[in-house]
Amino acid sequence: MLLPVDSGSADRQPTKKKAAARCGHAASHEFVSFRARSQADVEREAMAAAPEWAGHRVSPLYRSRSGGWAWTLCRECAGTPDDGGTPPPAP
Repeated sequence: MLLPVDSGSADRQPTKKKAAARCGHAASHEFVSFRARSQADVEREAMAAAPEWAGHRVSPLYRSRSGGWAWTLCRECAGTPDDGGTPPPAP
């Protein structure tokens, strides 16, 4: 199911299903931002670079069920092939 897209906003883009971006691991952490997509991406990139999340894979942005932009951090997915997410930094 795709979420509705407001064609009047340059920040909104068609999105994939949530399942395509969020893993099913119980220890994953989902973060939701209700800012514009570009601002949410800046938040996501800052979190990917933060030492607190070293060793976690950061998913690409996707639409959450609540309508905001979301990304997931997961330690268990850190070794998976890249699908546009940010892999953990090299040791």
